[in-house]
Amino acid sequence: MESHHHQDEAGDEDRHRGGDDNNYHVPNYPTETPIAYHAVISFFRFVLAIFFSRIVIENPDRIPGNGRPTIVLVNHSNSLTDALIIMASVPRHARRMLRMTAKATHFRKPTFSSWLIEKAGSVPLQRAQDYQPETRIDNSVTRELLMNALCQQGDAICIFPEGISRYHPALAPFKTGAARIASDVLCQFKNQEKFEINLLPCSITYLHRQNFRSDVLVSFHDPIVLRSSDPTNAELVASDPECRKQGIAKLTATLTEKIRAGTLDSPSWDLIKAANMARTLYAPFGTQLSLGTHIRLTQRFVDVFAGRTPSPSSTPSSTSPQLSPSNHTELIKDLLDYQQMLFHLGLKDARLANNRLVSRRVILTRLAFRVSAAAFFLSICAPGLCFWIPTFIVTGYFAHRQRLKGPAWDTYDEVTQTKMLWGLASGLATYGCVLLVCLPIFPLVLIVFPIWMWFTLRWLEDLVATLRATRSLVKMLMISKDELKSIRAHRARLEKEVTKLAVDRCMLPGSNEDVLKDDQQQEIVIKNGRVTNSRFDYFSIRRRRKKDYNEVLRLWDLVDM
Repeated sequence: MESHHHQDEAGDEDRHRGGDDNNYHVPNYPTETPIAYHAVISFFRFVLAIFFSRIVIENPDRIPGNGRPTIVLVNHSNSLTDALIIMASVPRHARRMLRMTAKATHFRKPTFSSWLIEKAGSVPLQRAQDYQPETRIDNSVTRELLMNALCQQGDAICIFPEGISRYHPALAPFKTGAARIASDVLCQFKNQEKFEINLLPCSITYLHRQNFRSDVLVSFHDPIVLRSSDPTNAELVASDPECRKQGIAKLTATLTEKIRAGTLDSPSWDLIKAANMARTLYAPFGTQLSLGTHIRLTQRFVDVFAGRTPSPSSTPSSTSPQLSPSNHTELIKDLLDYQQMLFHLGLKDARLANNRLVSRRVILTRLAFRVSAAAFFLSICAPGLCFWIPTFIVTGYFAHRQRLKGPAWDTYDEVTQTKMLWGLASGLATYGCVLLVCLPIFPLVLIVFPIWMWFTLRWLEDLVATLRATRSLVKMLMISKDELKSIRAHRARLEKEVTKLAVDRCMLPGSNEDVLKDDQQQEIVIKNGRVTNSRFDYFSIRRRRKKDYNEVLRLWDLVDM
């Protein structure tokens, strides 16, 4: 039985390698995946699918297969949630296990998050900022463990090169640890021409990271394949420490740019807000954009506003982008003022731009329909909502406490994990209480109750969206015709300026229907705990078909993203 199992694994490895004997073969089989790892990943795929509306995964086909030494490098902006998402986003047929790294202070604590990190097979890394200045930091054992996992088993390890999770509009400067490990591995196998190590950059982008039922994008980029026999990697295997240091710095800069290319990276939050408004005016409601294109298009405007020159791939031509004073200060101010005006009016740009909503009769007709729809959705989700309310109260309370612990940049990145962990605890408590009360029909309740709760959440999304639309229509009725005409004229001027900027500086087509046609990425999504193709999302009865990527479970429109 064990021999047959090994044959299956070897067959999997051969398929991933394409049967090419010229590739390097690791001496041992990949690390056996603990049952606890599969249980944790399967369970949290389901938890993530409840908290987030969609987790879109781009280019999973670029993940090197089992048995190929791989370092996965990911940006770090949402604490423990980042680790859960990256582990859940790697399909099992691509990688049986992704070995995580985490700061050593997370380990050996009597907390659920500590237990979770350890059961996921994570490796502790000591960081200087977590200890007293006189404490000696020693990661030699960890480094040896990671190198053995890479070279002997061909495992995949995940590293967050920023070294810290923070709520910030810009990526933190990347540490050189990942590049150093790659360099050490290449030096160790310097005499083996076939040996190669893959560095797989991955970008995670949250549209509203701490908001329930928001969207997430996970983008895998082309792996960097390093071989000691390749002359371009000579600096990484050089005997001269200074030369090797330069090679490590260059590799770190390349990794920074690859990860930056798939997420939002800005000097300030205001530039991201202005860029979001510019994207909305350039590609308004109704333009068919994938989530990835939505984010990369926004980054085009961020680059221009920040004084960078975007390339066709939406990244600067320089590997180390230098910011120059932007000459679009007035436009940025106008975009932010327009956004603030929308916020005070309680409207989104799509409402103001809709020519049909000029007529009061049309508004009243739609308002009557929305009120009727809201009454219907309330009637069908109210019974189940009673069981969701305790979870909403508990998560709201502990999320509020988390925000009070310190400055936003240091606390907001942990709001999501706080909500998920306390939501999970309160949800399981509610489930357990219902099972105890309904012991006579225990088997039926065991299956039916979770399904009912899911559909309640699904109907609640429709109810909130309907109430949100009702609120907007009421706001439209409160605006006089003269004021509406003035606002629409101001919007038209802004739209003209943004379109000119898009064509002249962002290198975008004049017609938004042609926007980023070459930006074709393979997408899959996490649905109810499974990673699957997103082709039929439009007709899915399991989740609301969003009209706007910025929709979350709130009664008011979010206009800043």
